[in-house]
Amino acid sequence: MKKDSLTIRVSIADRFYPMNIKLEKEEMVRKAAKQINDKILQIRMLDNSQRETIDYLAMVALNFATNFLELSEHKDIDVLAQEVDSVNQELEQFLKLN
Repeated sequence: MKKDSLTIRVSIADRFYPMNIKLEKEEMVRKAAKQINDKILQIRMLDNSQRETIDYLAMVALNFATNFLELSEHKDIDVLAQEVDSVNQELEQFLKLN
């Protein structure tokens, strides 16, 4: 094992998963696992049926994927807005020179 990597055990939905990760990623991986477990618990509490854990995992995955896509779309809008601002500044400078 490399000096900058670490083997940890992460619990998700009452199962343990060994992971070999970079040292600087440990906190993020543990936080991600906690978010998954918290979201599973939240959905279980709202759901009156007795679904299998895999169903809750699928719902959590869909929720996180949807949130990720929403954030990705906003990031694209921010990049586009920055480009528009840049072009606008160039136009203003051009107009001042002429």
